[in-house]
Amino acid sequence: IGNEGGRKVVVQPQASIVVVVAMPDELQMVEKYLQIIERNLQRQVVIEAKIIEVSLSDGFQSGINWAAMSTNSDGHGVLAGQVGGGRIFNDKSSSFTDNLLGDKVPTGLKSLAFGGVFGMALNFNDFKAFIELLETQGDVQVLSSPRISTTNNQKAVIKVGHDEYFVTDISSDTYGGDNTSNNSTDLTLTPFFSGVALDVTPQIDANGGMTLHVHPSVSEVKDKTKLISLRGELQGIPLAYSTVRETDSVVHAESGQLIIIGGLMKNNIINEDAGVPILKDLPIIGSLFQHSRSSSRKSELVILLRPQIINSPGDWATAIEASRRRIEKMSPQFKSDWRQY
Repeated sequence: IGNEGGRKVVVQPQASIVVVVAMPDELQMVEKYLQIIERNLQRQVVIEAKIIEVSLSDGFQSGINWAAMSTNSDGHGVLAGQVGGGRIFNDKSSSFTDNLLGDKVPTGLKSLAFGGVFGMALNFNDFKAFIELLETQGDVQVLSSPRISTTNNQKAVIKVGHDEYFVTDISSDTYGGDNTSNNSTDLTLTPFFSGVALDVTPQIDANGGMTLHVHPSVSEVKDKTKLISLRGELQGIPLAYSTVRETDSVVHAESGQLIIIGGLMKNNIINEDAGVPILKDLPIIGSLFQHSRSSSRKSELVILLRPQIINSPGDWATAIEASRRRIEKMSPQFKSDWRQY
């Protein structure tokens, strides 16, 4: 509005106050602008999430076969974008075509059935339908079912896991008089998070859709003893050894659509020992009566998100009731897993 004729704008962010001195028609324009900004900022999004680990069957050790993740239900559509491992779609579209079985799968999806970290949005009515499809490719365990709300363009953070403290710094001092000396060792402990962290930032557009920035991170921290020289002596200090799997995805979805983040793989080493009781514990010859076997089995972490825009207070009750119905539809196995968290 400029500064002519005494016009001015005073902003006080701490008190959330804006003072505008201007002509009446200019004040009306400013008022409409602020109303639009306030309405957009106050729009809320409820995000339901399910963090699922799929222990892959022998035929799916390369990862979940997303080409086989089809359904006969009408109206199921997929919008997908992939990070790493190639592209889900061969062409530039994300349309559906019918395969020989009559199921609907995205065009070009079969050429890249496995691998890659990606995010996509589906028109599934509930979590149960998709979880049942995952069951066809391995053992499914629901690790957590958090629910969180946030406002437009504000980050929502979901963390499932625990903190462990590890030594990150060691200092050693020697003090005393001429004939005596004392040594002191100071240890600095730092917490390391082990588990799943997920932050989601929704941006609501004018048409009621959402663009979501999704950043999942899976970290695992273990002990790893290191020999460190302290005052001329080697001492074993437990240090943190961490592995992290994370990705960034930007997905567009409508309110109520199911968003899937997949492709976070992990290789699990399984060690098995077996032998003849008593005989395997005999000295020298005990090894003849026992054997060890090491095998590996891969698992894939799948994160399901369902964002829903809250336009009125009644939407809260509707969203809660819909969540309750979806939980009741889940099989007893999934409901028992969910209640653990």
